[in-house]
Amino acid sequence: MHGSLIVGIAILALCTYALRMSGTLLGAKREFSEETEKLLGVGTTTLLVAVAATATLFDGNSVDGWARPMGVLAALVATVCRMPIIGVVVTAAAVTAGLRLAGMS
Repeated sequence: MHGSLIVGIAILALCTYALRMSGTLLGAKREFSEETEKLLGVGTTTLLVAVAATATLFDGNSVDGWARPMGVLAALVATVCRMPIIGVVVTAAAVTAGLRLAGMS
């Protein structure tokens, strides 16, 4: 399982880099409309959000319990409240761990 995780991370990194470089390289050779430039910029963000959502909701091939999504939700609230990144991470970990200790999977 660890090998497939490393391969998945490597593929994600390469695809993200390729997506970013394609925008830069194509932009240097062609003129794009503002709408197209916005779409190229949003593409990378969309890819990363999709991976984050998948990692939040699934553990391997099955749906994970409620503790992890609730931790991510707590991190989102902490981010909206403009906490520093360390506070966001600690909040997410504490909520997830607390819910798992309370018996929620």
